[in-house]
Amino acid sequence: EQFFYHQSDFDQDEGYKTLATLLNQLDAKFATRGNRVFYLSVQPKYFPIVIEKLKQHGLIYDVNQASNRWSRVIIEKPFGHDSASAAELQKHISHSLDESQIYRIDHYLGKETVQNLLVFRFANAIFESLWNYRHIDHVQITVAEEIGIGTRGHFFEEEGLLRDIVQNHMMQLLSLVAMEPPVNLSATAIRDEKVKVLQSIRPLTEAEFSLSAV
Repeated sequence: EQFFYHQSDFDQDEGYKTLATLLNQLDAKFATRGNRVFYLSVQPKYFPIVIEKLKQHGLIYDVNQASNRWSRVIIEKPFGHDSASAAELQKHISHSLDESQIYRIDHYLGKETVQNLLVFRFANAIFESLWNYRHIDHVQITVAEEIGIGTRGHFFEEEGLLRDIVQNHMMQLLSLVAMEPPVNLSATAIRDEKVKVLQSIRPLTEAEFSLSAV
């Protein structure tokens, strides 16, 4: 295992140039052939500038020209702050990246308990036959965090707790609990079943919020 650190500002060209030099040196030393994954653990407003600079300085390859090497970008949620900003963000990202190069993730799905939901539901013959409305009265999803806001006050001031927890983490859990069995365990098949769940949710009216929300 090898760790190397490189520090620079998002909008400074010089930082990307020195990063490219460092990565080329590491490619030569460890024979990694230029294969790269960039994990953008930054606020969504910085995604476009970082991706644009990575592409500008040759750190992200054109998929039609790079036959023997690959580059990927991992984008952490939240993806925008509303539908319009998400669409605008997608437009900027698609200008520099092919869809096959973009990995949009929710780190909550990496939790062991969350990953076990699929096995618990679909690999257990006892629970699978009982997991339906005839045998389940209701489902309550509780996100009990031990860690508070801490030093993330600025992040929550801009993004909000609902966007950070409810519309991604909790919706992912809801989808895994309520989805029908996928045709296989591929990412596409699981995603398709999740989408069906989300499309089936009846939106709350404004009058219902006082009765159904705390």
